[in-house]
Amino acid sequence: MHFRIWIPAEQPCANADPAPLRDVGLGHLAHGFHTIVHQINGKSGILYYWPQPGDSTALPKSPLTWLEALPFRGLAAGRYSVGYGTEKLPRARELQVPLPIPGDQLPLNDAEQAWIIPDVLLLPVATVLTADGVKLERMSRYQTRNFEATSWIKRCEAFTRQLTTGKAEDGVEWGHAFEFGYDSLALNYRITPEIVNVLGLLTSETLGPMILAAVGSIEIHRKQKFAAEALAIPLESEVDDVG
Repeated sequence: MHFRIWIPAEQPCANADPAPLRDVGLGHLAHGFHTIVHQINGKSGILYYWPQPGDSTALPKSPLTWLEALPFRGLAAGRYSVGYGTEKLPRARELQVPLPIPGDQLPLNDAEQAWIIPDVLLLPVATVLTADGVKLERMSRYQTRNFEATSWIKRCEAFTRQLTTGKAEDGVEWGHAFEFGYDSLALNYRITPEIVNVLGLLTSETLGPMILAAVGSIEIHRKQKFAAEALAIPLESEVDDVG
């Protein structure tokens, strides 16, 4: 079952406004949602939900378990709440966006379902007609992703070696690894840090393969010869994502 997001508001209005999602750090969820005004513990707010087959109502019949938002990337705790069904946890197919970016399919914490982790080299680019002909340009929303992936390409071998040798505790920057893994999932799935925790998606066992998939798959040794060059599409004339 898909989770719900509740954002507190003094004067809530169910007008399907995506701005509150962006304000609380959930801008990647700002598509395909419906909203209603809803109260939790006597406080008013806006409930966001994503209709699914067989689960199209704002609130299911069974009560939801609500988790307050954790502090993340400088944003305060409690800025939103996530509601999910403990007896029917969200599945990858329910959280997947309509047009996922191709990539490696990894089981993560559940062998019965796979999660698609996009290779940074497969991120969509725009074809732009210029006076000199057609050129490829990175879409602006992927620029940060490209820079992050470039840095991970450089340290990926050391990272995976630390994980496989069991000497990771002192050498791995777990905060950065979590953020990169989270961003990898958020390209193709509607997730929050709290849902990632509930599903147990990011662990010392899953982060290694996930980062390898995101920066060049298991073929990183072959791709590392040209990955940096492939990522260096000129940034001077960025184009906005149209869709």
